[in-house]
Amino acid sequence: MALKISKAMGVVGDRISALPDELLHHIMSFLPASDAVRTCVLPPRWRHLWASTPHLNVDAEGFYHKCRFVKFVTALLLRRVCTPLDSFWLRAYGPAISLSNFNHTANNWIFHALRNNVQVLGIVEHFGTIASGDEEEEDMEVEEDMTFQLTTMPSLRHT
Repeated sequence: MALKISKAMGVVGDRISALPDELLHHIMSFLPASDAVRTCVLPPRWRHLWASTPHLNVDAEGFYHKCRFVKFVTALLLRRVCTPLDSFWLRAYGPAISLSNFNHTANNWIFHALRNNVQVLGIVEHFGTIASGDEEEEDMEVEEDMTFQLTTMPSLRHT
């Protein structure tokens, strides 16, 4: 799947794969974890790169069954190499995929992030839309967003 550029330009091959790991990890930090894992089908250089990214954006969007989401996240964390985490975001969308439906498992994921010295821990629980009952008022989106900067909360830091 290598990109070929004309010989007149003097470059042939996959130029993105030649970038340093830190820059590729930065690019992957903008992707949901499910898309970051998909980069393993790119050239061989990318095969295991997702497993060492310091930013994990675990997002339930696109998962229609709780079991599939739980299996994906658990497998993701088990296959991840032991590197520190700069950020770990966990986003769930209810009612089908609500963190309250699998508290124990979600707590294990959060403990995993803490054991990997996560610096920013974000948890977003989206509860859906609540109808206002008034025709003139718009329906309200209900979302709970918790973000922790662990560098400023030493009591939560794993030592």
